[in-house]
Amino acid sequence: MKKVLIASPKLSGPPVGIAYVLADLKKHHIPYEYIDLEFTPLPEEAIRAGEYLCIGSGGMVGSWKFFHEFFAKVKGLSDTPLILGGPVTSCIQLELIFSQFGVDYIFLGEAEKRFAEFLTRLDRQEDVTDLPGLAWRNSDGVIMANRHVRRLDISKYDVSPEWTEVHVERHFGSASANHNLDYPIYHARGCIGNCTFCFPLYHGFTARKTELVILEMQKAVEAYPHMWGFSLMNETSFVRLDQAVEFCEAYKLSGIGKPWNCCLKGNIDLQILQVLKDAGCVHVFMGIESGNDDILKRMRKGITTKMVLEFYKAANLAGILTTGAIMFGSEGETEKHIQGTADFIIENDLYCTFFSMVTAYPGTAIYQRALRRGLISDEVAYLSNLEELQCEQGLHNGLLYGKTKNYDRINVSEVDDSRLYSVVMQQMRRINTHYLEKFTLQNFDPDTGSGECPFCASQVKVPLSPFPLVKAFCSQCRMIASVNYFQYSPLSRQAEMLSAVLRDKNIVVYGRGENARILRTHNLFGVEQGQYVCHVDGPTKDHYYFENPIVSIGDLGKLKYDVILLADAVPWTRKMLSSRGIPEETILDLLPPEWMQRISCLYSAQTGTLQLLPVDPGFAAHALGGACGLKSGDRIVLAPAGRYAISVAENLEELGLDVLAFIDNAKGGRGLYHGKAPILLPMEAGELDGAQILVATPSIRAMQELRMQIAAEIPGSSPICLVEALFPKI
Repeated sequence: MKKVLIASPKLSGPPVGIAYVLADLKKHHIPYEYIDLEFTPLPEEAIRAGEYLCIGSGGMVGSWKFFHEFFAKVKGLSDTPLILGGPVTSCIQLELIFSQFGVDYIFLGEAEKRFAEFLTRLDRQEDVTDLPGLAWRNSDGVIMANRHVRRLDISKYDVSPEWTEVHVERHFGSASANHNLDYPIYHARGCIGNCTFCFPLYHGFTARKTELVILEMQKAVEAYPHMWGFSLMNETSFVRLDQAVEFCEAYKLSGIGKPWNCCLKGNIDLQILQVLKDAGCVHVFMGIESGNDDILKRMRKGITTKMVLEFYKAANLAGILTTGAIMFGSEGETEKHIQGTADFIIENDLYCTFFSMVTAYPGTAIYQRALRRGLISDEVAYLSNLEELQCEQGLHNGLLYGKTKNYDRINVSEVDDSRLYSVVMQQMRRINTHYLEKFTLQNFDPDTGSGECPFCASQVKVPLSPFPLVKAFCSQCRMIASVNYFQYSPLSRQAEMLSAVLRDKNIVVYGRGENARILRTHNLFGVEQGQYVCHVDGPTKDHYYFENPIVSIGDLGKLKYDVILLADAVPWTRKMLSSRGIPEETILDLLPPEWMQRISCLYSAQTGTLQLLPVDPGFAAHALGGACGLKSGDRIVLAPAGRYAISVAENLEELGLDVLAFIDNAKGGRGLYHGKAPILLPMEAGELDGAQILVATPSIRAMQELRMQIAAEIPGSSPICLVEALFPKI
């Protein structure tokens, strides 16, 4: 039998569905090849040569754009049969999928068992059209579908996910020394809820055999001995008390002894919480979604605000920490409702880690109503945009990073389109500012960076950072607190000055990196949201940063403003602005010079504890022209192959520079790629004559170590360090 080629979409987490399919193929001795196109190039020559029995992919509807591009590419190389599976096939009309992707077969529902049978028949050139859950076009082009497919009973047919080939280090971290790893365990499938905004992967709840789940956990501990613990990843971990008791008793008897966390619905039997605690559970996540009972009822959440408060209280009494999720812009929601949700969170000190705007996903009740109301005029265009909406609005908390307004989205709330984003951001600032005051490290010493976790009282040490607000991760309870350096000298004096000067001023913010984000998501100096005019930055595909436009320096003369606040800037920015005729007295520093001097001194004293410098990768790439003389057409090699360097590479390519490769000690030498650029070991990069090596990491220590290694292994290379080029005195 020929191999099957399975490709994974770009995901922020592990490709769970594909991992289960690979495990099932291995169980049935079906040869396969798995590729993650973020790291591995498409094997075009092998596809042209017809080396594969079929080529498949699958996943969520948010990967619509990927599927479209992937199948179009493959179809241009070969007539090998193309297969699509995963939740995307169950929430979109089959006609739309066939017409847009050009696939030959579609699998509906869970593919385990059926996919192996399909491949066996395909290899033998036998008929496959009687297989349940299969859709195809007949010889006349008519779509045929065997829609009746039973749910897979995973309590009887159980296969653990095949993680060994899905770039485990990308998702789980280092196997040898990752003390912060939460190993994901998928012990169940499905959800019993009927929320209007959600399309469950599987309707109804089924659990795997407890003994097999425990066995998987034991193997994980052997592979990751330094791991923190486990995360039970299903939409809801338990729906009945007896299920929780069975799992918890087995976990205690196993002797694994690692802490773990899980997800629960707010209407669960609250006795479960003490059972979980006794078995080592330390943290529970729940979906709150709204602070208004009418909106919760309209969502069909099955909970009330009273139940939310009772859940938090019961969890606290059991000694379990609770975090929640909030959605803004729901059906029927008004400005008053949105403010009420913020009030509910603040007044009750409810700690939430996930905020998003409501997105109408195919298969949901919201989506169907949006179609009927004409809110989605071009369904294909909307689906193609879902990847950006999903990444920026939901999974990566786009509300906290200022990108949500850059993408077209439909508004199903009662708030006017022109007001919705501003209203939501106003309430988000209130919540973030409250969290900054309520959940901050206690008894914090700014010189040592040590304080007490506000959740569990454990000692927490934050890395030395030049940013004024720092997240403090507690390795004991897994919660995140904050440190506000504006409360301590020398920034306390700066905060007093800015509070006095910025009052009632119209403000232009220079930059849109971390410091700008801090400004926009918190009310640090009594500055109201409406006082911000715009953000100054280099060329960008984005038009907005939060609700304000992004402009170039040349556009400042057209705007009315009182001050320019230098948030994310390099040393020569003030001089450059003055040379353009901008009055010196209108230019203010967010961080005074003595702050960076203090950071530099502390870094020297603590030897290598400085983690990050305030360099937005997009801004840094554009500033490198002035700092290093890089210009369009120059050939660049970047190191390492981390997300920061990849972001810099994308910006350099926008400027016309040619990114040839990446250098990385961990990922190099394994045939991995990012886009068309190979990821090499330092010794392999010596063959790229005439290319300038750029060390693009904001970590001072990593930068220095990598530069020395590259210089030693590639004689005459003279690598440029991005941070040193932009901050020569640090």
